[in-house]
Amino acid sequence: MAVRIRATTPRPDHPGTEAGSVVLRAPAATWYQDGAAGPLLRIPRHPPPAAATGTPAGAGAPRAVLFDRDGTLVEDVPHNTDPARLRPRPHAREALEVLRAAGVRAAVVTNQPDLARGVLTLPQLEALQARMEELLGPVEVTAVCPHLPEAGCGCRKPAPGLVHAACRLLRLAPARTVVVGDIGTDLLAAHRA
Repeated sequence: MAVRIRATTPRPDHPGTEAGSVVLRAPAATWYQDGAAGPLLRIPRHPPPAAATGTPAGAGAPRAVLFDRDGTLVEDVPHNTDPARLRPRPHAREALEVLRAAGVRAAVVTNQPDLARGVLTLPQLEALQARMEELLGPVEVTAVCPHLPEAGCGCRKPAPGLVHAACRLLRLAPARTVVVGDIGTDLLAAHRA
């Protein structure tokens, strides 16, 4: 069950959260929403272990890869609220393991309008996230747009808000990241960021 708390001061232990953010606690993580129109941001209570090498090779190598969830890391099952229906995409776990071994951080940036529709609840979203991480391993940050397509928010891909939010929490410039997705809105969000 999620608990909603209004933060009154910035959270120095979680960069990117500001006064007035909504803090949503679930068993495995803390979810923040930057104001009513911002994305939901998930930070695990127990961060993933450090990668074996610690830093990626090469000066131009990305420091993080921001993955779309549905259709990229896991099979796209429309309106899914059941973690048992979550299936990894071929080679997703292996790709994440290669990145982690190279010291490249992993994050998820995903549109989830079923939250606004009332089809998906925060506890269900957390259960889906926990199942995905059980199948694929941990991700450091998850940024979720909970708005309907017609809401006109700045976080729904193809807008750059999710990329910016994830980068803020990772303390990386967008130019030091790569976005991987399955449709054009993922690419546009990366380009606009």
